[in-house]
Amino acid sequence: MDKKLLEHEQFMKSEVKNIEAKLANSKNEKENLNIIKNAKKLYKYHREAVRNFQHERLIHLIVTVFFASMQIMAVAATISLSLLPTNVGTLINWLMITICLVLAVTGIFYVRHYYLLENGVQRLYEFSKKLNQIID
Repeated sequence: MDKKLLEHEQFMKSEVKNIEAKLANSKNEKENLNIIKNAKKLYKYHREAVRNFQHERLIHLIVTVFFASMQIMAVAATISLSLLPTNVGTLINWLMITICLVLAVTGIFYVRHYYLLENGVQRLYEFSKKLNQIID
């Protein structure tokens, strides 16, 4: 998803620059209207892409919260099981520690991915603002 986000961002940078340059160099009102018509098409495409990225962001937020809650439950179970005095408790405790580590590593990667996705979508909002200014 990061790759698609970056590709869309690069595409939008070039297209918005192109539209701004055309508007600066346009000679008549008819040419301006045609450029604005193209900007509206680009805005619709961009809005749909941002909507898809927002959906992806929501899904990753839900998964991240799920893994965080699993991590909390695993840590609580590890602490509870550490109070058992038997050898079985020690074996289960080591298993729970392993589960905690796996969940922690997975959680770190999910948080990193969510962070990149969140910041990428925030950067895309700037293109929406620019296109709105051009269209208005």
